[in-house]
Amino acid sequence: MRAIAALRNYLHDPEGVYRAAIVALFAVGIVLRVIHLFDVIRLDEATTYVRFASRPFAEALSSYELPNNHLLNTFLVKCSAITFGPEPWSLRLPNFFAGLGVMALVTAIARRWFGRAGAVAALAAAAVALPSIHYGVLARGYTLMTFLCLLSLWSIERRHTGGGPRWTLLAALSSALAVYAVATALLFVLPLAAYDFVLSWKEGKRALALRVVAWLGAGALAALLYLPIVLANGPDQLFANEYNARLGPGEMGQYIRLYGRALRDEKSWAAGGVPLWGPLVLLGAVAATLREKRAAILLGLCALTVAAFFAARFPLPTRVLSYVATLVALAIGALAAAAVNVIREAGRGRKKAAWVGAASVVALAVVVGAVGERKDLIDDSLRSGPASKARPVAAALAELPPVTRVVIYGWYHDTVKYYLMLNGSPTAAYDRNPPQAYTFEAYVLAPPYSTPQKEVDPFFWGGPLPVLNPEPVRVVEGYTIWKVVIVNPY
Repeated sequence: MRAIAALRNYLHDPEGVYRAAIVALFAVGIVLRVIHLFDVIRLDEATTYVRFASRPFAEALSSYELPNNHLLNTFLVKCSAITFGPEPWSLRLPNFFAGLGVMALVTAIARRWFGRAGAVAALAAAAVALPSIHYGVLARGYTLMTFLCLLSLWSIERRHTGGGPRWTLLAALSSALAVYAVATALLFVLPLAAYDFVLSWKEGKRALALRVVAWLGAGALAALLYLPIVLANGPDQLFANEYNARLGPGEMGQYIRLYGRALRDEKSWAAGGVPLWGPLVLLGAVAATLREKRAAILLGLCALTVAAFFAARFPLPTRVLSYVATLVALAIGALAAAAVNVIREAGRGRKKAAWVGAASVVALAVVVGAVGERKDLIDDSLRSGPASKARPVAAALAELPPVTRVVIYGWYHDTVKYYLMLNGSPTAAYDRNPPQAYTFEAYVLAPPYSTPQKEVDPFFWGGPLPVLNPEPVRVVEGYTIWKVVIVNPY
């Protein structure tokens, strides 16, 4: 009876209700992410390991020809693979923990800006949002970037609410590491730096001088971290990466259309889709702007930065929405805080009624998110292909007698190669360059709608090669393994 009475008293305390809600939502968020830690490897994750993290540190951190090499993430993935082995869950650990940090920082920032109700609602959105779950358990650098950007924002907030100079230094350091994780973090880092200067404008010359030194130091540190790429490949390598290269007007138009498709994709929004979440996001942005001046300043600076990048025709990959999802969560927190105020006023100050209403909204959000979350969430990406087929295909290829080359074109090249590496099988035959021999034997993996010739033509960098004597060897998961003779006229 004493325990029940203590629990009743605890739940009657608004701070107790807040803490209970935070713990429950964190538990939901953790469960929804742990579910996917042990999923089969996906295309981009496999490429991160096969082409970068499996190589020596010096090579892994000086290659930048593909967008997949998120350098800080590659470093951490390699450390995790060395420590625990290159299992899928091991490669995902750095971003998994970063995802938990994102939930914590969203909660802390929303609490500071919008109070308890706003913090609970923001955490509910961050915990169950499909983009947050997706990137929170993907062995890529996006959630790591988001965590570091939010840490920078939190540090700026602490500095401007009585914290010491160390918070300015932490903000700058976090921003530099965010850019090292993913270069497009500049879309958030630049507004953060401007936000810091706007808030400190009236603090005097000494405070401004500290900001100048800290943020210039952040820029210098980011440049230093990218220096191995420049030394190994020249400065042009930084912009050979398709995500950093300036586009022509036509190419930029394609990116804009890609954004339109991403926004219309119901799978990116969880249950309810755009009709539910679209208005909530817009209303939340308005509520955040009206309720907290700092939120209004930051959102305005973010919008100006995105517009400047578009105007300069730099690509903005849709994956940058992985950090926008956290801004959406904060906006929903602002909306919830505004709703609680309305309920309180309608109820003539009765706090219980306000908290009952807020708790109902949070419970609904959790149920909607949990129902909308699917076991094969990450497989919804068509670019990743049917990743579950990669393991049996790799096992079948490992059983066949060795040949000079194995031709696997498309999504399944790096995923199949990953599972071969995981099992200790040789992978030298998977080189994408043709051997010096005039003719050579090869296995060709072809999907049901393709032929060996169609798979060989785009696989070798030198150009199309004649394919002779095609012979089907085995069918695995609907894919046919052909044995062929390839002529190399180059």
